Amino acid sequence: MPIPKYHEIIPAVLAELAKADVGTIRWKELEDPLAKKIGLSEEEQATEYKSGNGRIFLDRISWALTYLSIAKLVERPKRGYCRITELGLTLVGDEAAIKAHVKEKIAEHEALKKAKKDELNSNDTSAVLISEITPDEALTQASDSIRDNVYEDILDTILSKTPYEFEKLVVKLLDKMGYGGLVKDAGQVTQQSNDGGIDGIIKEDLLGLGRIHIQAKRYKRENTIGREDVQRFVGA
Repeated sequence: MPIPKYHEIIPAVLAELAKADVGTIRWKELEDPLAKKIGLSEEEQATEYKSGNGRIFLDRISWALTYLSIAKLVERPKRGYCRITELGLTLVGDEAAIKAHVKEKIAEHEALKKAKKDELNSNDTSAVLISEITPDEALTQASDSIRDNVYEDILDTILSKTPYEFEKLVVKLLDKMGYGGLVKDAGQVTQQSNDGGIDGIIKEDLLGLGRIHIQAKRYKRENTIGREDVQRFVGA
């Protein structure tokens, strides 16, 4: 199942803190009981952000607690610990009321922040709204978007090269990846015509006895290398 967003687990977090035997606890201790209650598998619970910035579910619990704290439904007596407030206890079990209260208090909180910025003559025109993703996830999405754009730019550059330039690029890439070991200038591109189907060669030892033969195939983005192409290369 998909890992629920932070705003979706707010009622469950509050309900877990309302248990009589909980009291003040380390907030990370909420992870296992909440995962079990929601029905997450161990693998889903352990899923991390692609950026390596920690576990997704644990991060969403953290942000759920942040917003619950702003809404005065949860308090944090000391670093790393949390407990439900009297106000929080009165709303436990009423999911609609919890979400409406949190939304209202967050809006008030953001309006107050904006007012303070205006007082300081801030030029910040950004609007912080209640979102379905945490700030960490927003940063991750922005990073992924930038990386995807870079990938597309690289592919466009590669596809714009002449066949011979493309062959040189492939040989250079394999050389940089470590093929050829310590042999200096191990990679070489074959002549542009009558190459027998071999576009490049990488020497694996100083004597040149061990060699890696390369055939560089550049296809349109939507095409793939078929079995016949591979068989022809093996024959060459």
